[in-house]
Amino acid sequence: ESLPLLSVLGNENPRERSHFEHTLKSSALSIFTICGSLLFVALTTGTGRDRILRWSDSSSPLSPMASTGEARREEADKRSALLKSARSLCDAFASGSPLDDVLENFSTIDSGSSVVCLEHGLSNLAPFLGREFRGLEGAREYFGIISDLLTYENMRFSGYAVDEEASLVSVVGRATFTWKSTGDSWDEVFTYRLKFDEYAKVEVYEVWADSGAAYLASKGGLG
Repeated sequence: ESLPLLSVLGNENPRERSHFEHTLKSSALSIFTICGSLLFVALTTGTGRDRILRWSDSSSPLSPMASTGEARREEADKRSALLKSARSLCDAFASGSPLDDVLENFSTIDSGSSVVCLEHGLSNLAPFLGREFRGLEGAREYFGIISDLLTYENMRFSGYAVDEEASLVSVVGRATFTWKSTGDSWDEVFTYRLKFDEYAKVEVYEVWADSGAAYLASKGGLG
């Protein structure tokens, strides 16, 4: 007859305590025997053995290590794709490629309606500052305005930083700019932050640059 655990533990009757200890040991032995039998069957039968091997094999989709490895490969692939696209755009700028070639790096989802170009700064300092140019046609307008007002040379890029989770790439650029109408030039360090769509095409193009120098150059104040 089984006895409540608490009453047995608090019972000083040797006979009842002995009966409880014997029952407990028998139950533990039975559980151990059943587990051992199940493990033996798993190891000696093809199905069980294969499942255990696949579980421990990181190349198997059943293994938890496989899902981790696959996720890491996907992150690495995405990082590589984002970096390649960012370099493609920056190389197009650095080489002075035609505008159509530059725009090939931008998103065409929904005819490019999600594209945004924004150069941060006060809008009264230059016509390309402080306003959002939306869509592919907006991007064409933004780069067209810059082309009408400025020239640049010796453009180069470095310090690419990739955030694959946010689909962002930041990069630092350097170049010498000249305001066409005044001939004033200045050396500038600027930063791009590029957000990409699911096809690793630029969706949001942001620039932080020396807007004060651009304004002074437009007035002939750097000469």
